[in-house]
Amino acid sequence: MSGQDNHRNIYVMNTDGTNIRQLTHDFNKNPQDLVENPTATNLTAINITALKDKGYWKLYNYIDVRYNEKPSFSPDGKRLIFSHSEAILEEGNQERPSLWDVYEVEIESGKIRKLTEYAFGTISAPFYLSDGKRFLFSTDVRTWESGISAKNINSYVRKYGHNGIFIMDGINNDLRPAFENGKQSDEPRVGGDDVIIFQSELNGRDKKLWSGRSVDHGMSIDHATFIYKSGKIKRLFDKSTRYAKLFQDGSHIYFSTSMARSSVEIFNLDGTGQTVIKIPLEQLEN
Repeated sequence: MSGQDNHRNIYVMNTDGTNIRQLTHDFNKNPQDLVENPTATNLTAINITALKDKGYWKLYNYIDVRYNEKPSFSPDGKRLIFSHSEAILEEGNQERPSLWDVYEVEIESGKIRKLTEYAFGTISAPFYLSDGKRFLFSTDVRTWESGISAKNINSYVRKYGHNGIFIMDGINNDLRPAFENGKQSDEPRVGGDDVIIFQSELNGRDKKLWSGRSVDHGMSIDHATFIYKSGKIKRLFDKSTRYAKLFQDGSHIYFSTSMARSSVEIFNLDGTGQTVIKIPLEQLEN
């Protein structure tokens, strides 16, 4: 991904840095413009309609952007699946990308297809499963701008907790969790044989799965890494971990635990067999 200001696009290249090719081409023609009412024209009509339907249009301001981010390859290597944002959500002094949906692009032809129609408030990186049709991603169902309408979010949480990992195929895209883990699950990563790792929040005080919002309660939140394999869920590691990832073949897990990110730890899928790789930060800085 590369870009700045109000556009970001996806590129593909060889592993030696040659043959760089741009796959998405979203560049705004007009300068950024704050959206303050439904008659503004710098957001597409479809998104204005979506915002009205969700019932929170009047609560926020939006800045028009085009962000294409978080790409990953299809199993056959012919497509990329990625996340696309249509706007920056402005909340007081803070801004963050919003109105996310999942897209795919054919690497050879550059043809792009939109896979979801929800305008999510947040989204993780999407990943194909081994059939190349179904895909996983997560969104924060604790927020009102989650892609789930305000009138339905309470019933969703009562039924599924805060489990926000969804499995879709671009055709039958019901908002139901792919699987449930306690009260919270997000940030899935997919490897070979459809092994999935994901994270859940832990209450930093008693190590039980968190079921509320840390912002409201001022509590320190830890995260644990879980694995979903052959229909079973298991927690990996006793220590707090976050944003663990899988080897492409699904054989090992890796993550960084130090604040300085000066090392990467690699483990077997059962959490054993630790290997530590030191990152030469001084060399990188020079």
